[in-house]
Amino acid sequence: DFDSALKELDTALNADLQNARAYQLKAEIQVAKNDLRGAEETLTKLKAELPTLPIGNYRLGLLYLAQKKHDQATAEFELALKKAPDAIEPLAAIVTSLLEQGKMDKAVARIKQAIEANPGNLIPYSLLADVYARQKKYAEAETALRRAIRVNQSATEPYVGLASLYVIRGDTMGA
Repeated sequence: DFDSALKELDTALNADLQNARAYQLKAEIQVAKNDLRGAEETLTKLKAELPTLPIGNYRLGLLYLAQKKHDQATAEFELALKKAPDAIEPLAAIVTSLLEQGKMDKAVARIKQAIEANPGNLIPYSLLADVYARQKKYAEAETALRRAIRVNQSATEPYVGLASLYVIRGDTMGA
């Protein structure tokens, strides 16, 4: 049961205040119990105990995003990205938040900023293609995926993205 699990996690955290997995699991249980305030406190403790790791910021951002607290969520995701600039999860979460708010142009701008910061990371190109495809800007989506392929020709994700894009726009010969 949840209460027993929380008790065991508290015991583990009393023994090791830097057990990131214990904090995460405790917060997950608190969310399942609809104790969002408790989950926020747990994740804040995780950030304090392991300040150099992005996981506390990322998980707290997800909690805020689930509550539609977009500004707070984005702030946490940006902090996570500062700690792990190549991490895709915080960037994808920022984009999700912007899309939920109907801010397509800001999502595109944020992804382009990530590409400029690290043009060798192919994942933001795929995110960009996804946003363009949502806008039915298929030529721009294809361009983004082709740029990803130039970054890493052996990565399969951009090729799968291109095939999917061809199917979406009805180009079964290209797929």
